[in-house]
Amino acid sequence: MVNRVQKEICSHCLKNIGLGLPHFECFNCNSILHAKCFNPSKAQVINSNFYCNECKHSISKKYNPFKVMTDPEVNDCDPCIQKMSDALENCRSYTIKDFNTHIKPCFASNCSMIFQNIDGNKTNFDAFSMELNRLAEKFKIIGLAETNIGIEESTVYHLEGYNCFYQDKHINKAKGSGVALYLKDELNGVVNEELSWVTKNLETLFITIQHDEPVHVGVLYRPPSGDSSEALNELRKIIESCPKKNAYILGDFNINLHDENSKLVQDFENLILGLGLPPLISTSTHHKPGCNQSCIDNILTTNIENSICSGTISTCISHHHAVFNIFNSPLVSAEDHEQKHFQYYDYCATNVNKFVEVLDNELTSDPPEDFSTFFTLFNHQLDNACKLDQPKCSKRTAKNNPWITSGLIASIN
Repeated sequence: MVNRVQKEICSHCLKNIGLGLPHFECFNCNSILHAKCFNPSKAQVINSNFYCNECKHSISKKYNPFKVMTDPEVNDCDPCIQKMSDALENCRSYTIKDFNTHIKPCFASNCSMIFQNIDGNKTNFDAFSMELNRLAEKFKIIGLAETNIGIEESTVYHLEGYNCFYQDKHINKAKGSGVALYLKDELNGVVNEELSWVTKNLETLFITIQHDEPVHVGVLYRPPSGDSSEALNELRKIIESCPKKNAYILGDFNINLHDENSKLVQDFENLILGLGLPPLISTSTHHKPGCNQSCIDNILTTNIENSICSGTISTCISHHHAVFNIFNSPLVSAEDHEQKHFQYYDYCATNVNKFVEVLDNELTSDPPEDFSTFFTLFNHQLDNACKLDQPKCSKRTAKNNPWITSGLIASIN
C-alpha cells in the first residue's frame, strides 16, 4: 500500500522520506521504502501485501484471486466468493507431526481425501504406504498420479482396508503416465467410463461412490509434454458431462497458480471458475531443487460450502507434496459409523444340502395337508439345518460387498 506520512528513513537509500512523499511499509517488519526505491531494493508484493527484500523469503506465497473482492471496506462480498477466499486463505502446509496434532480432530464425522503425485509405483509405493501409516487417521479417498503402471499390474499395489481402481497408462509412455483411486472398503465405487479418458494431453479416472446422495470423484494428470490448450478443451468436455453436485477432481494439473501473469493460468481459472469448480489448494505443492516452488497440484470441487479444511502434507515421496481436503459429506454420518450387519443363518453348501434332504424326507413320508403346515415345517427344518447358535456381527453388507464384482463383470464381457 502506498501511504503519505511524516518524515521517515528509507531502509534502502537511507535518505529521509519527506512529508507527503509516497512510500511502502513492509507488512512483516514495518521497514519503510521510498516508492522509487521499490524495484532497486528487490522488494516484492506477496499475497497482496508488501514485503521488503529481507522478509520476502520467509513468506509462503498463496493463490487467492478472491481476496481483493472480500475487503469489507471496499464492497459487500458475495457469500460464495467469501467462502472460496476463506478456503484458499486458510489452506496450510503441514508436516506429518503438525497434521496429526492439528487436523486429526477434523476427521470426526467428516469425509476426507488426499492426492499424491507418486512418481512411479514401482519406486515409491511402499514409501507412500508407510507415510499413510504415519498419519493418525485414514483418508476415505486416495488419488495417485504418475503411477507408471496399468490395470494389469494394479493388484500388486494393495493398501489394507481399501479397494483400488486404476486407469491404463498412455500406450506410448513408460513413465509420466497413469492415475489411480483408492476407496475405503465401506465405500462402494463404480467407474464412470464416460469421464475416464487417456489422451496425450490428459489422463482421468472417475468413480461414482454409490449412496442416496452419490459422490463423484475424479483423479487427473496433465502431462506437461501435451498440448495445454487441447488439455483444457478436453477438461471442459469432462466437467460439462460431470454431475454438478458432490463432484471433486484431485490431480496434478501442471499449471502453476502462483504465476498469475501466465495466460495458461488465466485460461484455467476461467474454465474451472466458469463451470463452478473452484480450487481448494493455495500453497506450494511442488519444489524441485534449483527451481522455484509452484502450486500445480490441487483439488477442485462443486461443493465449496462443505469444505472444512485443506492443505498440503510434506511427504518423502517425490518433489510433490500431498494435497488433502476434509469435508462434510452424506457418505459419513453417525448412522454409518454404527451400522453393522448381523448374520443369523449360514447357507453353506453342507447346511443347504442337509436342509433339502431332511425336508424332502418329511414331505415324502408325511405330506402336509395345507400351506400353513408346510410353511411351519419348512421354517422348522431350515432353523435346524442353517440357523447359527449365536448371530455373527460384521461390517460386511450387501452394499459395501456386493456379490457382483469387477472380476465377474470382466468375465461376462
